[in-house]
Amino acid sequence: MRKHRLFIGISIPNNIKEKLLKIQDKFSERKLPLRLTDLKNIHITLNFLGYLTDREVVKIRHILDEIIPTFSIFDVWLSSFRFFPDENHIRVVAMMIENNGSLEKLQRVLSSEFAKLKFVRIEKREYKPHLTIARTKPPAIKTKEIEQIKNIKIESGKWKVKNIALIESILRRTGAQYTVLKKWDLKKENF
Repeated sequence: MRKHRLFIGISIPNNIKEKLLKIQDKFSERKLPLRLTDLKNIHITLNFLGYLTDREVVKIRHILDEIIPTFSIFDVWLSSFRFFPDENHIRVVAMMIENNGSLEKLQRVLSSEFAKLKFVRIEKREYKPHLTIARTKPPAIKTKEIEQIKNIKIESGKWKVKNIALIESILRRTGAQYTVLKKWDLKKENF
């Protein structure tokens, strides 16, 4: 029985990808020891679900059918650079995502529902919405290179999140390949 490696995610619009490309270009210009994330793979992860069977996927879809349409469209925007796990042991260079709290609330509600299912792996760490834009390559990134990254100007980038997706990730030697299995629309705002 084949299992699916799944997560709940938010796609990034093309105008934001263009802003991220400019940042990645600056990484390349400075010859920083980074492996850039392919722009088609950049997304905000809400919940990583792990490897699930077809029957388990059906249960996840039912939860998403019930929860996603109860949330309204909300704004998110690019904030600042962040290094994971921390600046002393950098593996990931990310752009933090800010919002009015709707993103975190949605993530908490979904995590709470998924926690009721024994087959879902629930993340214990505090949720920090971000976009992974690069990963480090050996040798380790140096303090002066961290400062070069921090000094890159971030263009303001704000967009409306209108839908949430269930995404399958297939790991390949050339990198992850993502397939959207289904999208759920958020409620339109009341004006």
